[in-house]
Amino acid sequence: MFIYVGFKNNEKEFGNLYIYPASQSRRSVLDSDPQSNFNEGLKNAYESAIKVYNVGEWNATAVMVRRLLEGITQDLLPDVKNKPLAKRLQDLPDYVDLKKPILTLADALRKGGNLGAHFNLEHTPDHKIATQMMDLLDYLIEYLYILPKRIDDLHDDIEGNTLVSKHDGK
Repeated sequence: MFIYVGFKNNEKEFGNLYIYPASQSRRSVLDSDPQSNFNEGLKNAYESAIKVYNVGEWNATAVMVRRLLEGITQDLLPDVKNKPLAKRLQDLPDYVDLKKPILTLADALRKGGNLGAHFNLEHTPDHKIATQMMDLLDYLIEYLYILPKRIDDLHDDIEGNTLVSKHDGK
């Protein structure tokens, strides 16, 4: 069902068109942060991966994800063009502090909590701070509790598919 919500202002019509139920297509995480450090080439590769995923091209999706991972390692690591992706990923912690973002995130939540917990007329959380803290809390929970299980499940599923594929090929 389509729903149009509009109004006229000085003979011009403005409005929004909504679809119900909402589309189940995957959306870019970059939409929520247009200021991200993702360069244009990486952004294009990511959007291509989303497009092929949304049309159900699973092999193409897997290829695009790997291609983007290669681009990310190329962006973050020096002189990697002739190195295999597995080696690049092993080298990543030598060039990117993987602990820093999560520690900075946790510290920001701690400091934001201090704003609310201690009386101070000059520094109090507002809607923006509370919303950012809730968003970052979601990321922290996802990183510490949800993501490890998802990673293990993906690894197990891939290993299972590899074994099935090898068995079917005999």
